[in-house]
Amino acid sequence: MARELGPQGIHVAHIVIDGGIHSPNQAE
Repeated sequence: MARELGPQGIHVAHIVIDGGIHSPNQAE
């Protein structure tokens, strides 16, 4: 995925990780 999207894939991953850290209660 990261290889196909390149920097975009990394950006998406950052958003997903950030969201999980900022709202861990919502993730559950």
